[in-house]
Amino acid sequence: MYRGIFVKFMVCMLCVSLFVPAFTNQAKAGEAVDLSDLIVKWGGIVETEPNYSMKSNAGKFGPQELEYGLFLKPEMKFGYGNVNGMMAPLRDMIEALPGTFTWDGNLNPGKITINLNKDVLVYTLGSTSATLNGKALTVPSSELAPYAVQVKGEVFENGSDYYAFYLPVKFTAEALGAQVMWNEPMRRVEIGWELYFQPKAVEPTITTTLPNSNYTTALLEGGNGIVTANVYGSVYGNTDTLTNAIKAALNVVGFQNTDGGWQKTNAGYDLLQDDFLAKLAPHYSTIDNGATFGENRYLARVLKVMKEAAESNSPLYTGLQGKIASTLQVSMPKTLARLQELGRLDKDNLTYESIMACLEKSFWDSMHYYLNAQVMFYNNNSKPNTPTSGGWAQYYPYSIGYYKNITYNDNAMTSVLETLMDVIYDTDTGSNFWTDFSWVRAEANKTVIEKGDIPISEFQRAFDLGVRYTLDAQIYVKGYGLTGWGQQYDRYTGKPTMGRAYEHPSITTGESARVMLFLTKIRASEIVPDSLFKFDEVAQAIISHYQWTQFIPQMGLSTFTVTDRTREIAGDRFVSPLILANNKPSSMEFFGRFYSLELNKDGKFDILFSNRDSIIVYDHNQVFHERRSGYSFTNTNTKSTAAGYYNNWIKAGGNGYGYGK
Repeated sequence: MYRGIFVKFMVCMLCVSLFVPAFTNQAKAGEAVDLSDLIVKWGGIVETEPNYSMKSNAGKFGPQELEYGLFLKPEMKFGYGNVNGMMAPLRDMIEALPGTFTWDGNLNPGKITINLNKDVLVYTLGSTSATLNGKALTVPSSELAPYAVQVKGEVFENGSDYYAFYLPVKFTAEALGAQVMWNEPMRRVEIGWELYFQPKAVEPTITTTLPNSNYTTALLEGGNGIVTANVYGSVYGNTDTLTNAIKAALNVVGFQNTDGGWQKTNAGYDLLQDDFLAKLAPHYSTIDNGATFGENRYLARVLKVMKEAAESNSPLYTGLQGKIASTLQVSMPKTLARLQELGRLDKDNLTYESIMACLEKSFWDSMHYYLNAQVMFYNNNSKPNTPTSGGWAQYYPYSIGYYKNITYNDNAMTSVLETLMDVIYDTDTGSNFWTDFSWVRAEANKTVIEKGDIPISEFQRAFDLGVRYTLDAQIYVKGYGLTGWGQQYDRYTGKPTMGRAYEHPSITTGESARVMLFLTKIRASEIVPDSLFKFDEVAQAIISHYQWTQFIPQMGLSTFTVTDRTREIAGDRFVSPLILANNKPSSMEFFGRFYSLELNKDGKFDILFSNRDSIIVYDHNQVFHERRSGYSFTNTNTKSTAAGYYNNWIKAGGNGYGYGK
């Protein structure tokens, strides 16, 4: 079957988004190929949003910014609804397929080169002339000639001005062999990308079957699942379980970036698969959605088990010492080859000790990543209580757009602070992982620090700066007082700022709850004499946030979901008054995810809602279906969650100070 026929069939059927092929040799351009040698990926771009989407298997389109971290929308040169006139940045979509997108560094004229499926498409900026595999093509209108847009305030990694490159979407996709259609109800260009098989064009294996389902990236990023009974059970002689834990740990090391961090996957990829590293496409390091945090803690726990087994010469150690090398060489040859290529491990001289050294280096690299990623500004002229030093950005070292903002979103910065707390505190923090860091504390407290290790004083300093930042970041509202925390803060001004296109500067209930929980774990006895904060300040932050959550509930509202199989998201979510059987309104308390940074005319905080077009609305039901039903703007537990944390803190005597009594 020739390329093109398969995709046309798939576009007509609209039933499958990703065809996973057999593992056969890659075809050459122009050849007739079997269906099993082709992969189809679906992409989409909504005409009014700053996003592109890729469709995973039979699921919904998963949006991502057209340019990561930025809010650059398509430009419709021939009017809305006309697919022929859409111009948009395509670099990140092309690279996600995966292809390559390069700019020669010039603007006049300047060239853009796209490589996909061994096809090479070359554009000249400002010109309708193009080439495909050396043959001339002509862009159909001068209005569709590619152009560069400078993004003010942003720079490339080399320090030069940042440009986004707008290309004709339909023309580009069709030139590269894709099929393009217009989805009128969704106001979206949809593209069926036809790809020859290559490993990184196929997702790593997703598993739900034991024992593999105990070792997945989803459990890593979730923080707890992968590192509970699975590994601790092995301490008591289960060599098979520890062997699996080591296999997963080696894959964790294999997808660690050179800066020491990890990308997020947002998927349950099987870490016991030997082809995991071959299939996983590289991406930027981040602390978002549990990335880096989960990998760091997993390695700490596996290393604790391995170290204790070796030090005690337990049956677990002696049982693995003689067979771990042969077991891995048979079951994980591709992983071992990749680790050798990276200079992490010598696959031909495997021992229990060499594996432990490999994992330990990876762990310490991740701790260096945390310290290197902390945003530091000295001698700034900011106003008092305006945080500019000590926070962590969502991404590092990538720092374009909102990715460079200091972020508590999805508990990113809070997770880093909790990790540092587990390292520096001599007394149990109540975390599941505090004991796992016992060997880390021992190494960090040594008089002579070994190569690659970090002294405890550096962890303490980073922790103190992070707590200081957090206390100063609590949002003060005129006419009310201290409230909660925002999702994102501008790294230069310290003020709440935009996250994604629908995440506006605001007070956020979910992230504030996690910050409050973290603050309740701070003990006065663990605050060092030269600390940057006082316990009184911590207590004030806890109490004031608790009081704010008692002030903001709305009464008698609830969310309702109506099943609707005709929609891409098979349901529709609404907010409406909850009426009891006696026709009286319910007293159920209702909360938003985002609250206004100022009081309204009634002296209340408004709940904020938004679409991907960044327009704020104040009624949940006015949000478009995709965000209304695909994102959680509301909850019913803000008050009860804060009350639970507060009451537990008070029962502990405010950690010895009796606050709140």
